[in-house]
This record gives sequence, C-alpha cells and structure tokens, in this order.
Amino acid sequence: MAFMGQEGGESKQFHIDWWNDRLPLDSYEADNGRKKIRAWYRKMNEIRRNDMWAFASGTIDITHIHNDNGVIAFTRDQGDFVVVLNFKGNTWKDYNVNVARRYREIANTRWPAFNIGGVQESSRGTDVQFVNSVHLPACGAVVLQRAP
Repeated sequence: MAFMGQEGGESKQFHIDWWNDRLPLDSYEADNGRKKIRAWYRKMNEIRRNDMWAFASGTIDITHIHNDNGVIAFTRDQGDFVVVLNFKGNTWKDYNVNVARRYREIANTRWPAFNIGGVQESSRGTDVQFVNSVHLPACGAVVLQRAP
C-alpha cells in the first residue's frame, strides 16, 4: 500500500485547491532521486507480478522484531519470501532475523538503482546462498526469495 504520490517521491502535502498547488510534473521525469523511487516501486510490482498470490496474499509470520534497533523481519507464504525493514540509521552486517534457508536477495533499497543519497550499500548480492542473517542497510529494506 502506498500513499498517493509516494511512488514518485512526492513531498508536497495534499491541498484543497489543486489548481493553485499544481505539482511540477517535469521533475518526475528529470529528478534522479524520483527516478530511483519509481524504479523501486517497479521492482516491488515485478516481484508481486512474478508470484502474485504468494507475495501478496500468503501467510505473514513475524520472525524478528527489535524496537531499540528499529528492525522488523517477516516472511510471506511460509517462508518463500523474507522482508526485512530497518527504520534506524545503523547499517548491520550479519543481522540475525531468525531465518535459516537458501535464499537469493531480490531487492535492496541500497543497490545503486534505488539508492538515494549515496548511503553505503549493505548487501549479500544476488547469488543463492544459505542465509541465517542479513546485511541490512541503514533506513533500508531487503527482500529475499527462497531458492529451490
């Protein structure tokens, strides 16, 4: 679920008077940060389209939550997907989120295609590997898919 305009990086608040508060539509195409935000949403839609029911409507199980660290991890469709969200500014290497299977990292907010602001990349790469912890970027998200 996304708020209206979120997929394009809109920061302007909603206003009643649309006519006087028109958005600068040219910036949606020209701004590099907005391009990266749109690329992230395209990637999320691609993941969902490739496995519509599992990613969108499969069971959700929270595998890890840590308020002080600002990290939550959950699986979809009995572990076929793992989504890890980091809401704080610490980058974590080998952060245990209570999964232990063969996974492939299929999305990471700090990959160059999505990275806004040049935050240090923290990724295991896209090779299939046994995962019992994740590399988690500051204020970022990682999506893993179970490997056959």
